[in-house]
Amino acid sequence: MTRESLSILGEKVEAEENPKELLKEIFRFINFEPANIDIYFLFVEKKRALTVREICNSLKYSERTVRKYLKELLALGYIKRVSTVRERPCYAYVAVSPKKVWQKLVNQVRQIRKKASKRIAKI
Repeated sequence: MTRESLSILGEKVEAEENPKELLKEIFRFINFEPANIDIYFLFVEKKRALTVREICNSLKYSERTVRKYLKELLALGYIKRVSTVRERPCYAYVAVSPKKVWQKLVNQVRQIRKKASKRIAKI
């Protein structure tokens, strides 16, 4: 992370009026993979639980790619897995609200800052 990249992000925060686009920019800034961004925002746009097959059909990613990124999003707490019945019982996934995702990001940054402050104080 360079001073220039922080400056660019700051400019985008000031200029961007669409909250979803702003969150996408922040995801890009923290090196979120494009597939993660696409999958998360598919949930936000659809506003309903989606199966792996539905995600693959909507985004044209392979099932393996979708499963990989769903696992990452689940681990971060940005989506949830729910039981559902489509043609048969299965799992579907739903997004945690962008507001809650933002809170998670802020808390992660605070924790990193706190740990860094303790370590730097030892110098």
